[in-house]
Amino acid sequence: MKHLALLLLCVLAFVPLVYSFGMQIEPKTKECFSDTFEKHRQVKLNWQVSRGGLLDVNVVVRYDGPSDRPFTDPQNIYEKLYFEKDHAPGQYDFVTKKAGVYTICFDNTMSRFTAKVLQFNYLIHNKWGLPEADDDDQDPSELLQPMEKSARRISEELEVLSVHQQYMRNREMRHIWTQRSTNVRIFWLSVLESVALLAISFAQVYYIKRFFKQGRRLI
Repeated sequence: MKHLALLLLCVLAFVPLVYSFGMQIEPKTKECFSDTFEKHRQVKLNWQVSRGGLLDVNVVVRYDGPSDRPFTDPQNIYEKLYFEKDHAPGQYDFVTKKAGVYTICFDNTMSRFTAKVLQFNYLIHNKWGLPEADDDDQDPSELLQPMEKSARRISEELEVLSVHQQYMRNREMRHIWTQRSTNVRIFWLSVLESVALLAISFAQVYYIKRFFKQGRRLI
């Protein structure tokens, strides 16, 4: 029982900070979010486009420099044009080698008319699940105890599970939107079909009545 309690405390200690956001990116625009990270932080970024066009977006991660002395020319760490063709959320993991401001940008400037609805989150924890004072060159396998290794492995599995749960929720919402849109289209198509049938019926009755009236005059 004591070991189970210690393992639970270790898991809670290794649970990272999670920041989750949702937004709509208008066409010909770009949305950026900045945050200040300490050195040796492992950041796991996940995103998904739930609505809009080909479900594509250009993702850029850059380092803007120290918070007190930002760079005039930020350094791009990652850039990719994302398409959700593999039915999987976009993902990028990186380690902050320097402390400072990091910016995440979602670019929709390539779209002329279509806005994109996007959800993203990023998780932050220490590089090895260790205190900040630990040396980066030291082998983490020599520092972590077996229970700490188990706790970190459980924490990583929980992260993956959380990301996939969010992805499945987003897919469910997209399917609901598609179903509602299809139902609305079917409804208006049925109304249009009914109006067309009534118009054709009245036109046929009018034509037949007119035909017989003209026939009587000829007789």
